[in-house]
Amino acid sequence: MVRHLFTMIWNQRKQNGWIYAELLLVLIGLWMIADNFVVKFYSYTRPLGYDVENCWRLSFDHYAPGAPEYVADTTRQVGDGEGLDRILNRLRRAPEVEEACVAFWSSPYSPGNSWSSLMPCDGDTAVFKNRVFHRYQVSKEYYRVFRMQGKGGEDLSQFPGGGGYIVTPEMEEEFWDGASAVGREVCGGPGDTEWVKVLAVTTQVRENDFVKPTPAFFYTLSEKEVAEFVDYVSAPSAEVSVRMKKEMTQEEMNAFLTRMGEQLSEGNLYVSGAESWGNYRDNRLRYNWQQLGIRILIALFILMNVFFGVTGTFWLRVQQRRAETGLRMALGSTRRQVGWWLTAEGWLLLTGVLPLVAVFILNVWHMELPDLDNLPFTWWRLVIGLGGSFLLMALMIAIGTWLPARRAMKLHPAEALHYE
Repeated sequence: MVRHLFTMIWNQRKQNGWIYAELLLVLIGLWMIADNFVVKFYSYTRPLGYDVENCWRLSFDHYAPGAPEYVADTTRQVGDGEGLDRILNRLRRAPEVEEACVAFWSSPYSPGNSWSSLMPCDGDTAVFKNRVFHRYQVSKEYYRVFRMQGKGGEDLSQFPGGGGYIVTPEMEEEFWDGASAVGREVCGGPGDTEWVKVLAVTTQVRENDFVKPTPAFFYTLSEKEVAEFVDYVSAPSAEVSVRMKKEMTQEEMNAFLTRMGEQLSEGNLYVSGAESWGNYRDNRLRYNWQQLGIRILIALFILMNVFFGVTGTFWLRVQQRRAETGLRMALGSTRRQVGWWLTAEGWLLLTGVLPLVAVFILNVWHMELPDLDNLPFTWWRLVIGLGGSFLLMALMIAIGTWLPARRAMKLHPAEALHYE
């Protein structure tokens, strides 16, 4: 049967050549679309390394002179660092609150971040010189608020503040080729005499849902350092987060802050509001979702055109071969056999373009045109992208051949031969 199909395809090579070219271009286009969505889906479904569910960011402000709550007495005024610490301690004692923390341009989905040079003290200075990495500056409660764990499941909040760095697995791989980073020493660059130990390694941490994890490190601030930092940048500039014990709406959170009342103020510093980190996440990812939505619409439009193009081509092809259909039925073929014969011929044409598609994919991979940053070009990525495109094309060919073939098969063989 297969040999006969090859013979028929060869005998109709002039007509099949155009169909072959069409299938080649369409399959390449579908693979490019499918591969892009494979990368996006893979990136989105990977663990983030933290959890913002039930987490809220508190906003702080100062009472203005002339406000009824304003404290003019200098003996009653306190600095932002001390005032913030007192407010957080009261929050931690509230039955609705699980934990509270402070960070500086280091919270998940935060629009700000800080970078710093770092290198292994025993590393090659020529390799790591002038390289900078994402630096997270957080209080020790940060790890409990966002439920971050060490590589081995250890509680990262157990490590004292100001005592060393906690690095990500990517930095461990970057600096020591995957060997354990715990106990190793790092410094700011060549000639830096301040060597800092690595206390632990986190699980993979990603800045948002659509990017890959990158080398980064955490510096846990001591209570004194937190207060000094808050005094330096002011409390409204710090990122203060709380994790509630249960899910809350914005109205419920506002009601909780109202119940806390004067406990959320110290001197002229007070909590002015709260916003869910989930909202911050949505705002941060809004552009990514918009771009993804546009790509989906474009992909659907292309798929619709491909569907009508491919099915129309094979529909017309079957219609033009009614005489052949009648002849096969006159020679004893059943209607089902004729339908499968025509469909198998289309599938064989589609299979024939796979070698050229593979050559094209190897070339674009060699030129690094696909997204290789978020996902390496692995065999399963090729199988999912190309295999999905192939099956979709096979379905279109089946629809384009089986439906008109069924109409042709309903004719009496003698009547079908009249089309000759």
